[in-house]
Amino acid sequence: MKTDRQLPALLHACGLQHWQDTLTEWLEDYEPLEHVVDNDEDQPRASVLGLLRLMAKMHSKPSDNEFAAMLSELEFLNYRILRTPAGERPSIANAEAWDPTSSNLRDFLHDSAYQPAGYPSPKVQLNRDEVYKRLLRLLHKHQRHG
Repeated sequence: MKTDRQLPALLHACGLQHWQDTLTEWLEDYEPLEHVVDNDEDQPRASVLGLLRLMAKMHSKPSDNEFAAMLSELEFLNYRILRTPAGERPSIANAEAWDPTSSNLRDFLHDSAYQPAGYPSPKVQLNRDEVYKRLLRLLHKHQRHG
């Protein structure tokens, strides 16, 4: 897959190659959004690659803290995610909203008895500071075990 080769090259261009395992794990958590997000550019992988392309074009070499902060501002994190029982028309009455504080997205959408849906929200779905801290924790975990 082309994007799989793009990620390491773009990370290298930005001096962030040590982020590869962290980003791979983080993007796997949000992979279910690839089927829910309306705008292709807002899909998790496309968003990260777009950010890295822009940074590479500007010859930007951010610190780990700066990069984590930029990632925590990506648009796909604003999506409200719902699941409805498979075969039922999604409605407010039968939809269950994802609560990011109680489960990760992959676990929430894993059950095939439900179908996912989502919509962009002007309100932040995920606490940006929590996303930032999680990214840095993942980075440090991969650096210790890498």
